[in-house]
Amino acid sequence: MPRFPINSSQITDNKAIITGDSFKHISKVLRLTIDDQLTLFDELYNEHTGKIVSVDRNELEVIILKTNKNIKESNINIHLFQSIPKGSKMDLIVQKTTELGVTSITPIRTQRGIVQDSRKSERWKKIAIESCKQCGRPKPTEINDFIDFRNINEFLSTDHLSLLFYENEVNNLHKYLNNQNSNYNTINIIIGPEGGFTDSEIEYATKNSISIVGLGPRILRVETASIAAVTAIQYQFGDL
Repeated sequence: MPRFPINSSQITDNKAIITGDSFKHISKVLRLTIDDQLTLFDELYNEHTGKIVSVDRNELEVIILKTNKNIKESNINIHLFQSIPKGSKMDLIVQKTTELGVTSITPIRTQRGIVQDSRKSERWKKIAIESCKQCGRPKPTEINDFIDFRNINEFLSTDHLSLLFYENEVNNLHKYLNNQNSNYNTINIIIGPEGGFTDSEIEYATKNSISIVGLGPRILRVETASIAAVTAIQYQFGDL
């Protein structure tokens, strides 16, 4: 059954009005019409099974048949701080880490990273929504504004586990996590650019109580490192 995001405020008296891109996708692409069923998911983690009861030129009306509290969200909050790689690699990172259950992605500017147009954030938000539809999550990964790596400590709480992945670090993730308690409910993952973090950036991270870890003896591409790191964290603390 096709799934579409909706704001809970759009549902009144068990009826929802669908407009905009979702309306176009439902009526023009999927060609759903009266009596066809679909699933709507909102920001409160509710999943609604509904039936189309009317279709107008720019909107359609759905009657809600059943509402369930969705249990498909991860039990751990993972915040990915990602230096932007070249080309369309960030698209893949957003897509796959959303599927894995990442709570938010924050693009970071690093010394060796490439300069990116912040307008791409809108594209990444759309990718997160589409990935959310596909994987069954009730809420898309949040795409935050760009920040400078040198200011990252302002966004990290001392109650959270913060991990920076560095290709020259011999203390690998597996060994590090085995020595940690499993009581964390929020973990920050920091991934650098294709050229890696500079020595001064590693020094900054260490001084700010960010743990430096590796992903094994092989050098991974940026997009591989991001997906591998999230998967490992989910396996250790989450719902994989």
